[in-house]
Amino acid sequence: MRNKIFGGILVLIVFSVGAFFSYKKRSSQYEMPPEAISTVSVATSTDSVKSTETTPTGGGLMTITVFDRAWMTFEDYVSRAHEHNIVGVKDLSYKQSAICKNKETEKQCFTLMDNVYSIGKDFRKEDYKNIWSDEKQVIVFTDPRYDNAEKQYGLIQSYIYFTREKDGSAKLLAIDPARGWYIEKASSTREEWVTKLKKLTQDTDKDGLTDNEENCLDAKGVTEVSCVKTDYQKRDSKGDGWWDGVRVYINRI
Repeated sequence: MRNKIFGGILVLIVFSVGAFFSYKKRSSQYEMPPEAISTVSVATSTDSVKSTETTPTGGGLMTITVFDRAWMTFEDYVSRAHEHNIVGVKDLSYKQSAICKNKETEKQCFTLMDNVYSIGKDFRKEDYKNIWSDEKQVIVFTDPRYDNAEKQYGLIQSYIYFTREKDGSAKLLAIDPARGWYIEKASSTREEWVTKLKKLTQDTDKDGLTDNEENCLDAKGVTEVSCVKTDYQKRDSKGDGWWDGVRVYINRI
């Protein structure tokens, strides 16, 4: 769908689902100003994390939230990565990558597993207060954190992407632990920073791609030539059931 997803963010394809890690270390201070929370609320309105589904089990029917089902997959995935359990990780993945299929590259696979565990072990379930879901996919993500750096003002959120099987079970597709948007402070006021960030992070159709990204615009409004536009008012521009933001990761595996 597009060759470049998030400008300025390092993306690594990891060992199983092609899970992606974008991790940016910063020494600045995170904050959550009240005016910023209310401004971004439109962009991050979500389904309820308490929404439940009924699924058959060996003893009858079990009711579980979509969020809990996805989070159990994530926790099991991280645990199996820590154990270097290649088969176990494959079972929880949307798709296994080549590096973990070959005995010759097993050490590289284990290194990637260690990276998964190193980042994922610190994720807290209570931080992922937002969810978008349907019968094919789930996206869970945190509330925004505001990064008041010396010369830039930014917004950071952590995202986890899942696909779903016909029985409702979740498979891990991708992890983006520090997705960030930044604007230059220059002579602008904090109110103007927040307003600019609202525009940068607006995701009208709630598909995991911002309106700017779907229109192939970078953070400065410049067109990215190596990008294919999608419809920012439709979750599934292609019409095959996959949301545009989810398809980006599927296409990269």
